[in-house]
Amino acid sequence: TLICSFIVSQNDRTVFERLMETGCYKVSGALSDIRELGKEIPRDAHLSTQTNIVPQFAARDFIYGYPANRYEQGRHMDYYIFSIDAENNLQNKLVWIWEVENFILNRPEHGIYKQKNGTFLLKKGYTPTKAEADAVLNYLWEQRALIKDKIAEEVE
Repeated sequence: TLICSFIVSQNDRTVFERLMETGCYKVSGALSDIRELGKEIPRDAHLSTQTNIVPQFAARDFIYGYPANRYEQGRHMDYYIFSIDAENNLQNKLVWIWEVENFILNRPEHGIYKQKNGTFLLKKGYTPTKAEADAVLNYLWEQRALIKDKIAEEVE
């Protein structure tokens, strides 16, 4: 295994500018949704998100992987971002559906503040209306059914 790292000074941004050019790479739908919802989070807020999303917020002062020490984190987190669409594995998608449902049903201190496709931003102290919560739950139940059908097709 080869590990390589380099330091680029503030004045030498050409490497990063080339990486950011249109067409250099494509951003998946989930990643653009994650970034869009991430703009809603104040810089000094404590954020927790699933491990594969943490690098998107690495520049933040308070970013935590989820799940890790759920009890302690839940007392201090201002925001959570969860994304079903950020997972490639169908079983993992089901896990994140369950996690979002768990927050809606069992952790009312963090309400679904915004949703963009299969990505959810939960905010401490936000209480969605019953209609908003029901809409998210219906979306999750539909996604679960679709994913279970895909899993069944793979088994056949």
